[in-house]
Amino acid sequence: MISFMQVFGAILVVAGHLGSDAEGYVYITRLFQFSMPLFMFMSGFLFRWGGIRIAPNLGIFLLNKARRLLVPYVVISTLAFVPKVWLSRWAFRPTEFSWAEYFHSLLYPWDNVIIFFWFLPTLFLIFAITACAVEWIGKSHTDAIVASLATISLFFNIFGWELTPVLNLTGVMRFLMWWSAGYFFAAYKRKIVEGLRLEKGLACVSLLFCFVAAAVLLPLIPKLHNACERIIIISLGLLFSVSLGLVYYKNRWRFLDNLYGYSYSIYLLSWFPMVAVRVAGFQLLDLPWYVVWPVSITAGIFIPYIIARFVKERFPDTSFLRLMVGV
Repeated sequence: MISFMQVFGAILVVAGHLGSDAEGYVYITRLFQFSMPLFMFMSGFLFRWGGIRIAPNLGIFLLNKARRLLVPYVVISTLAFVPKVWLSRWAFRPTEFSWAEYFHSLLYPWDNVIIFFWFLPTLFLIFAITACAVEWIGKSHTDAIVASLATISLFFNIFGWELTPVLNLTGVMRFLMWWSAGYFFAAYKRKIVEGLRLEKGLACVSLLFCFVAAAVLLPLIPKLHNACERIIIISLGLLFSVSLGLVYYKNRWRFLDNLYGYSYSIYLLSWFPMVAVRVAGFQLLDLPWYVVWPVSITAGIFIPYIIARFVKERFPDTSFLRLMVGV
């Protein structure tokens, strides 16, 4: 299930960052707003499912997470900086060529040259906060610690509390609840799946219908709090993703299996082919969005896959290049 959800989430990230070139894109944005919470959910799930291993010690755990998340963040952002500057005349978010702009893009993840890279330092800090709390308070209290963090995160979402945008600390506190949701789903997976019958096709279709209906209709309710709207839509999207993963395995479907193990590679590298297709399609060839978008999605998924597979087959596990492409 989790391998399917990782690939599904990567596809959602690619599709959700196509650009605002079509009428009704606001609805597309609403439909894809659960893609990054889905990655947080899966990370929390794996943390709990893997036995809450902070081994051999906290320092090594954090070092491994930094190597996995922060090193690609810095290196790939640096590689993308010059192309981003060069393409600024066609960009939604123009970038100046200066050291101040470069360091700003690293320290303020929402202003990173690759917009969806904010996720990497955010997830690292969520792991760091949780692991430090577990290490200092005690592993036997992990459920209580995660529940407390989830409650604080819920308050940040509902009341709109904010911290500094440096390292996206506000985002860390707001996304902790989705990471915690994955953690507790792993702890009570059987009861939740059986209780909601998530492995049934009818449940999957019903959740999809409810999710789409919520994404379209809830914003029309005048007095509904924006945070409540988002929480409902994202929760339905997560449940649908879980149900779809279970249905996928139950029916022994295989059409996404080749992408297993490459979801992180797609996330790390998709920006480059997508930008190339976008510039060529819209700015140089003046093609309509319904031509450019499918090509952009295909390139954003399969070019990173081809690159990562090549690197995985040709370079040893300890290779720095394998670290950079997410394998």
